[in-house]
Formats: sequence, structure tokens, C-alpha cells
Amino acid sequence: RQSSDGSGPHEFAFRWLPVAEAAQVLDLGFGEMLGALGAPVTADEAVSLVRAGYDRLATTYPAWSRSASDVNQRHILIDRALALGATGPVLDIGCGTGELATAHLVERGLGVVGVDLSPVSIARAREALPGAAFLAADVTALSLPLRHFGLVTAFNSVIHVPRRRH
Repeated sequence: RQSSDGSGPHEFAFRWLPVAEAAQVLDLGFGEMLGALGAPVTADEAVSLVRAGYDRLATTYPAWSRSASDVNQRHILIDRALALGATGPVLDIGCGTGELATAHLVERGLGVVGVDLSPVSIARAREALPGAAFLAADVTALSLPLRHFGLVTAFNSVIHVPRRRH
């Protein structure tokens, strides 16, 4: 793959590290989280960990995702759903900052309600996409007014829901 800075392909070497050593070399706060790997956590603690991680990565994650490929698979799947007759409004679960999928939905003239755990990501989404509605909330604990959604998207978000809440 090409690197995110465009400097060309990189070779990766993988090796096992003791947890204590890995904690010293991982950046963006992930090293600090390694100590919790073996400890049982409640569903609320797991949700809090995901929220904190995406708050911390709100500016970085969209850039990483865009650099992974020249093709945005979210856009392809959205366009396929629309071609099959899906309409709005759209519930975009795990919308993040709105850059990766929500903006594409808005550009296609669809009303969107975006939901994400990360208040930092939601603040960025509200600023970038004032035509959409955004909620900083845990979708498993969210109660929306009774309404019809013509399309529901959940790109890479269901994996963050603790299994006992599925």
C-alpha cells in the first residue's frame, strides 16, 4: 500500500512484543490502554473506551481512512442502495465527523440524522455539515421519535457495540 503521506510503499515487519514493551512504543494513547486487555470490562466501560478513542482520533481517523484507498467503499455502497430505490431520510450510525459517508448522503440531497459516540466527532460534523442533524449518543441506548428512515447506514460501527448489547 501507499503510505498516507504519499512517500511510496513501505515494508512492514511484524513481531511479538511483551505487553510492557508495547505499552512504551504505541502512540496516540493506545499504549496506556494495554493494561486493560486482560481485565474484564463492563459494557459501559467498553463504550467509554471507544468514545475516548474516537474523541482522540477525530482529526486523524478520516485522513487514515481516505489514505487507505483511492476508492471510498462507503460511497459505492450508498450509491448502490440509492440505485436500488433507497430514499431518505437516512440514519447514519457511527457517522464520526461526517466526512466519510454523511457528506456523500447530503450531497445526494438526502436528509440525514447522524449518530456517533464521540462528542468531538459530532462537533466537527455539525460544523462541516450544517444541513444534517447530529446526535452524540450511544445508539444502543438511543430513543428516536417514531419516524421512518428510508436508509440506515452503519459503516464500521457495529463492531464497536459490546456483544451483550447486540
